[in-house]
Amino acid sequence: MNGKVEEIVVSNVGGKDPLKGNEVKNLKTFLKFYADAIVQKWIDYFVYHRDVNFERIIKKL
Repeated sequence: MNGKVEEIVVSNVGGKDPLKGNEVKNLKTFLKFYADAIVQKWIDYFVYHRDVNFERIIKKL
């Protein structure tokens, strides 16, 4: 809403093994921290057709 992520829903994908325990928790923590940046890069690339630089995340959350 207004360019910000309001809710993140994690669900299983057909044909793939579901995440377990800490994997789900770690994914949710990662998405909570980086969701706005991920969405902004998606908009820049797919909507505005701008080049988006690769960003390696090495910091533990």
